[in-house]
Amino acid sequence: MGLISSIKSYFYNSTLNKHAKYLKNYGRKVINLNNAKNIGLLYNASNSDNVVEVTKFIELFKNNDVKITSLAYLNEKIKADSRPNYFNKNDINWYEIPFGEKINNFQKEKYDILICATVQECLPLEYLSATSKASYRVGSYQKDKTEIYDFMINVNQQTDLNYFFKQVYNYLKNIES
Repeated sequence: MGLISSIKSYFYNSTLNKHAKYLKNYGRKVINLNNAKNIGLLYNASNSDNVVEVTKFIELFKNNDVKITSLAYLNEKIKADSRPNYFNKNDINWYEIPFGEKINNFQKEKYDILICATVQECLPLEYLSATSKASYRVGSYQKDKTEIYDFMINVNQQTDLNYFFKQVYNYLKNIES
């Protein structure tokens, strides 16, 4: 890791720890999909296949009384992106912390379940997961990120979200809350 990367990592981790510390045990409880009424969904929309998989996952809830709010990250710079559920590199600082109105609106919601649908590291989405006021946070397994999530899915080197969503749906449908 180069000097610049080390400095960025230091500031990212310092900020993350400071903001996530007071939320660590904030209203945490196990909630299954049958009892969830409000789900937050974070994903990386830089890959168009991810958008397709997220759309399929959201369709599973179409006939249920569940509100799903999604927020997608695009790993590129787009000026004046008017889509309310997308943010991009213009909405993160130099050490990958997201900011702005879209971020604040997503963060102030108290979700029953927050699902961070990523199979590879994405620091802006990780930060949003760690600082969320969600009752139950779900993400893919990474051994050095266990303090962020309440439930982690081991994706076994899978690179698409289809496998991840199948596992999330199966486990959260059957878990006892």
